Amino acid sequence: MATKVIDLQQERRNKRARTGWTMAEIRERAARRAAANRELEKDEPANLASGKDMKSIADETEDDDE
Repeated sequence: MATKVIDLQQERRNKRARTGWTMAEIRERAARRAAANRELEKDEPANLASGKDMKSIADETEDDDE
């Protein structure tokens, strides 16, 4: 059940006074996201490369007409 609000204007002022997150909240959220990402990394293969040298792939020209 919702709490009974006596002074509506004061409640609105209190709500407006909080703008954004505190540093503690930001750190906590970042830690949770990092932990979730580490959990996802466990299922990924170790080598996602195509097997070719990545430098040579970047140097290749894109000739679609050939």
